[in-house]
Amino acid sequence: MIGNIGPDVARAALAIHASHPKAPALDILKVCLGQRTGCVSDLGPAIEAGEPFALLIADAFDKGMTRDEWLWVDSPLADPKLVEALRQLWKTEVLPRFAAHYSLTL
Repeated sequence: MIGNIGPDVARAALAIHASHPKAPALDILKVCLGQRTGCVSDLGPAIEAGEPFALLIADAFDKGMTRDEWLWVDSPLADPKLVEALRQLWKTEVLPRFAAHYSLTL
């Protein structure tokens, strides 16, 4: 293992995404998270639905929604019930897939 995860991992992933916007999200996450250990919460607020790093996670691990659809979480036009449903989906479906893929604890 090369170390624990932390907010620096999220920043590195976003920097790679900015410099290589066509690179698949899963490849970017693999470069930044491969051989790291820890808890998903160690990534800090970056893992909250709708955050830029979370959008990379959604690109790689959400089977039903697109990155653009996840932007509704932060939209002032979104119905509060929709936002709550999306946040629940994030916590129960997408984040666990991400955690399992990298053997991180939730």
